[in-house]
Amino acid sequence: MADQKITQLTAETAPIGTDLLVMVDDPAGTPATEKVTMQDVVQGLAATQAEQETGTAVNRIVTPGRQHFHLSAIKCFGFTTGAGTPTLHANSYNTTSITDTALGRLTVTIGNDFSSANWCGTCTPTNTTNANRMCSLVTKAVGSVILETSSAATTLADPGVGWDWQFTGDL
Repeated sequence: MADQKITQLTAETAPIGTDLLVMVDDPAGTPATEKVTMQDVVQGLAATQAEQETGTAVNRIVTPGRQHFHLSAIKCFGFTTGAGTPTLHANSYNTTSITDTALGRLTVTIGNDFSSANWCGTCTPTNTTNANRMCSLVTKAVGSVILETSSAATTLADPGVGWDWQFTGDL
């Protein structure tokens, strides 16, 4: 290997965290050739939660475990099937449970709480008919929200098929 150029070495196409790289530390000062693991390189470049929340760093990579900390990311979404007796769909995200509180009212429990009740969201009643329904977020807390649907006459009414929701804000 000592008599080969780097371009002549065998390429590693599936590096893992414990693989080693050669690096030059402090090239402008007192250069030193050192080793570093792939994992340490990635950790050194990965955005922290604080950097994701401010969204100002342009020299960081975002890992899947940190992506949801950016304010623009959806923090919770879900949907139900069944109008009168809603069932939380398995593909919902960060939704711990739902409770059918009353006619036209659903309480959503958020898994990973928001940092305050100052978050925003949308909800939509799902219908198979042309029945006009409106949906609103009635009571917001850090870990739950009450959704309501009503008819065009503002009378509480269950959605025709189910509920859909999505929330954004600071965790």
